Amino acid sequence: LSALPDAIATVKDWARRRGWPERIVGAVVADKSAWRLAPTPAAIANTVKDDEARRYLLEVTRGSWRLMVPQRSAHGEVIAYRRRRPGKAAASARGPKSLSTPSKLAPWTAGVTSMFGVLAEAVEAAARGERIYIVEGEPDWLAARAVVRLAGLGGVVLGSPGSDAIVKIAHALRDQLAARGITIEVWAPKDKPK
Repeated sequence: LSALPDAIATVKDWARRRGWPERIVGAVVADKSAWRLAPTPAAIANTVKDDEARRYLLEVTRGSWRLMVPQRSAHGEVIAYRRRRPGKAAASARGPKSLSTPSKLAPWTAGVTSMFGVLAEAVEAAARGERIYIVEGEPDWLAARAVVRLAGLGGVVLGSPGSDAIVKIAHALRDQLAARGITIEVWAPKDKPK
């Protein structure tokens, strides 16, 4: 579904609305492994035979929340999706900009460190001495992947679904590298007190 012309146009429109330069827009659109466009309810009803899976998909794709970015566990499995409204509603100051998969639909995500990107790829890159970039939010993750690729910087970009998860992702990276005998230090800025 992500390769369909309407999906590509939807993602281009969303990225342009964010004010990104055209080179970044093109690189994000080309990075089809990083995003999906949710199927329509009719497509779900016609193709998904399992009742529970169909209910889950219909719930997470309801309304205008069609741009989906997979969230992965530290082991690399897709465990949920962060959803965004790619159309005009995304520009509205009212309401959330993105939604996570509801925990009642994905109870397996409780207590799991989730991220955008694949931790194993970051571990391999760090073991080769390449840089690892950790950013907050799926738009920043998509844009940072594009910038790293376009600038030829090398390394891997991981994204955090929230500021509190950045340190958890860094610690998961540190722990997996430590298992290989590689020591790194994790430095993270503290959030401003609320």
